[in-house]
Amino acid sequence: MNLASAFAIRRLGRRLWLLPCLALAGHLPATDDSRSDAPLPGPPVIVAQPQSQTVATGGDVRFSVTASGVPEPTYQWFKNGNLFIGATAGTLDIINARSSDADDYKVTITNEFGSVTSAKATLTVTPAPIPAAGPPPALPGGGGSPSIWFLLTLGALAALRRRHGN
Repeated sequence: MNLASAFAIRRLGRRLWLLPCLALAGHLPATDDSRSDAPLPGPPVIVAQPQSQTVATGGDVRFSVTASGVPEPTYQWFKNGNLFIGATAGTLDIINARSSDADDYKVTITNEFGSVTSAKATLTVTPAPIPAAGPPPALPGGGGSPSIWFLLTLGALAALRRRHGN
């Protein structure tokens, strides 16, 4: 038996190791453990923090956070330090914002190896803009050519004035 059949050479990190092997030469799988693309298990890490935003009353806003971790982390949002019920995704949507929605928001990201809490993101809700004053609404029958009824009435009045001499 030659040396290659009794031992396997494995790369672990930057080092080569000579490992005892029970396989015969030619039956060893060709592996290179130095290039594993699989992430290692660990606590979540925030890659992108949620950002503060300003929205007009009635507008929509979305807070988002990007995190990584193995195993896949879970999310829980908080409003002013209080649990935001049902907000358990990487994004938090606030639809038809009201002044009562204006506050600080944070998200805690957790997996079995630990947790991390984001920086606060502040939501500012401003009053809805007042529409710019435009021209007054058009009255019915305004503009365009005079109607036939108007012309007939005008003609009848003119005939009456002539008859009475005024």
